[in-house]
Amino acid sequence: MRDLVTSDMHALGSALLEVSSAIARLGDRDLEANGVTITKSQVAVLRHLADHGPAAMLDLAAAIGVTGPTMTATVRILLRKGLVDRKHDDRDWRIVLVSITEAGRHAVQMAVAARLDIVARGLAGLSAEQRALLAVALPSLRSLATGIAGKGRDSR
Repeated sequence: MRDLVTSDMHALGSALLEVSSAIARLGDRDLEANGVTITKSQVAVLRHLADHGPAAMLDLAAAIGVTGPTMTATVRILLRKGLVDRKHDDRDWRIVLVSITEAGRHAVQMAVAARLDIVARGLAGLSAEQRALLAVALPSLRSLATGIAGKGRDSR
C-alpha cells in the first residue's frame, strides 16, 4: 500500500514538474522591455535589487544562485544597458554595491508585464471550467511551494 502511495506522489510530482517547467520556459525567452532586450537571469537580478535594495556582488550572486564570475558578467551587461549602478561601499572600498536604476525598475516592470500577458493569453484559451479549477488549486500549489522551500532550508 505504501508503495502505491509513493508511486502516486511521484506520478503527481512528475506531472507538476512537467507543467511548471513548461510555464517557466516562458521566462527563458529574451523579452524586449521598453526597447531593451532582457533575459530571465537579468530580470532575476533586477527583481532582487528592486525587492531588497543595493547588494554586494557576492551576496547578489549567492541570492540568485550563480557564481561570482557569472554575476560579474551579468552586472556588466546590466551596467551597459543602464539598468544598474555600481559603487564602492563607503565603509569598505573592497565591497562593490550594485543598485537598480529607474530604467532598471521600468525594464523589470515591462518584462514581468510581458510574461504575464503571455500567461493571460494562455489562460484565455482555456474553458471557464478549466480556469476555475486552476483558481481552486492555487492555495494547494502555494502550500506545496512553501513546504518545499521550507524543507530546502531545513536540510542545509
